Formats: sequence, C-alpha cells, structure tokens
Amino acid sequence: MANFTKKAIKDTFITLLKEKPFNQITVKDIVDECGVNRNTFYYHYEDINDLLENVITEETDILIKNYPTIDSIDMAVEVAIKYVLENKKTILNIYNHIDKNIYERFIMDTCEYTVRTLINSITKNMNINEKDKKFLISFIKCQFFGFCIDWLSRNLDEEYVKEYVTYTKISKEILLEFISKHSN
Repeated sequence: MANFTKKAIKDTFITLLKEKPFNQITVKDIVDECGVNRNTFYYHYEDINDLLENVITEETDILIKNYPTIDSIDMAVEVAIKYVLENKKTILNIYNHIDKNIYERFIMDTCEYTVRTLINSITKNMNINEKDKKFLISFIKCQFFGFCIDWLSRNLDEEYVKEYVTYTKISKEILLEFISKHSN
C-alpha cells in the first residue's frame, strides 16, 4: 500500500507540473488532488523539493533503463530531443521555477551517462587509454550540457533544435578524428 500511495503522490505531482509552475504547487495542492492527508505526504517525502528530486531521479533512471546502449551521436541527440519535447511543459515548469542547480545536476548526469555509453559502445573493440577516453567523454558531455542549457534558455524552441542537429555532425567529426588519433 505504501508504494501505491507514494506512486499516487508522484503521479499527482507530475500532473500538476503539466498545469502550473513548480513554485505555485503546494503540498496542500498535491494531497487534495491525490486524496491523502499531509501526514501521508510527509511520511514519504521531507518536502516538495524532496519529491521533485525523487521524480527527477526516477525519470532519469527510466530514461537510462530504456536506452542501455547508444550507438551514435545521432541516436543520443534523437533520444534526448524526443524526451524533452514529450515533456516540454513539465520541464519548463520545473526549470524556470526552481534552484537551477538541482535541474542542471540532473542534466549533467544524463549527459554524462549518454556520452559514456556512446563512447564505450564506439570504442569497445579499440585500444584507447582511459585518460584519453575520459577526456573525450568530458569534452562531448560538456558540449551536450551546454546545448541543453542553451535550449532551455530559449524555452525549448523546436527551431533551435533543428539547427543543433546540424552541429552534431561537427561532434561526430571531432569524435571520429580523436578516436583515430588515439587508438593504438
């Protein structure tokens, strides 16, 4: 029953995030909509920020679980764009109304996982030392992170995404050149 209640609270919160900004959602809104009392909410979560962090972490874990392998930069970008566009209103309602550090950590962790998975997939049969691989992961992760933050600052404008897809070709060229120069 506890898992059912916790899921109901999360689902209600996510529904509310589709309707209004994070800073306008209260614990009272959640418990009234969900049909539980405040004590039940606080049994599961310290506060609304704890709930938000839990939801963000869970969404990241689901996204990672759904894409255990990423074989190309194109696939990585496509997956990220698809997820963001499907959840655009919720993402903007969170990002524009919270401490940016929480959400930026989520974005950085997701970029790190995506790029690490991609690089490991591409280089699995190559002899590239770990130092070079770490540098490459860091470089591309930061590029993706920068794109994400820039895109968020543009309110997830779909036209900007179309432009960015062309820039992934540059990333591909850098990646392939780096791998060819650093594989033994």
